[in-house]
Amino acid sequence: MLSNLNWQIGNRSKIAFWKDNWTGLSSNLITLSIAPPSAEETDLKINHSSFVSEEGWNVQYIEHHFNLSVVNRIMAVPHPEDVEGEDYLMWNNWKLAPSSCRDRIWSWKVKERVKFLMWKLFHERMPTKENIAKWSDSLNSCPSCPDKVETCLHVFRDCQKAVKAPAQGFLKLNVDGASLDSRAACGGLLRDCKGSWISGFSAFVGFCSPLQAELWAILKGLIFASNNGWKNIMLESDSLQAISLFTNVGNDTRKIPLVAKIQVFLNKDLTVLL
Repeated sequence: MLSNLNWQIGNRSKIAFWKDNWTGLSSNLITLSIAPPSAEETDLKINHSSFVSEEGWNVQYIEHHFNLSVVNRIMAVPHPEDVEGEDYLMWNNWKLAPSSCRDRIWSWKVKERVKFLMWKLFHERMPTKENIAKWSDSLNSCPSCPDKVETCLHVFRDCQKAVKAPAQGFLKLNVDGASLDSRAACGGLLRDCKGSWISGFSAFVGFCSPLQAELWAILKGLIFASNNGWKNIMLESDSLQAISLFTNVGNDTRKIPLVAKIQVFLNKDLTVLL
């Protein structure tokens, strides 16, 4: 759930500049830094004088620690003195308040079991080892990762058994697409050869069929990997039909633009295993 949360800066900032996700990027700034902060700096709040001045963001400090793309993203965020209201969390682009979140979950046009799962995830009510240990004498560690606490986030994202790890030197790209009432979305995640989570993406792809949504997931996943410089990819999708469209030699891909675009990336500078 934490990966879906993003802080919006207010004028009485309680956000940690380095540790919290407030830029809208895929992770916190520690993992994106080209010059990591000192131990003392990591806990500093975003309104600290190291990061902002009366004129705005401390450009010299920011340019020292990040590449240009991250610098530009930070500079596009109004700094703490420019906005009004308190800090608040956003989840999927809407203000995170318990009642509004609950109402939105139950109004989603998905199967009831999906709503119930999302409600339990949001409220941390899943029967994880962490939760069970709160009312019993059992350990809170993950059976597959004894040195890690089995939280909801660990179960669905970080556990080494959550997905089969790729070969040495490759990243595993798991993608999925879905369409309901023609409204479609897709997403995916990348893991390294140890099964550790690296990054992820999600996107609304407009109005299309379930098969097109699966193809969009594959295409956007390859674009995401390529844009981040990850060249050796093991691709996994649960749609055998989508995979077959660009792997069967006899298919005329000119009639399916999405498939043609996927093949452009397959023939580009990526090494993709299926």
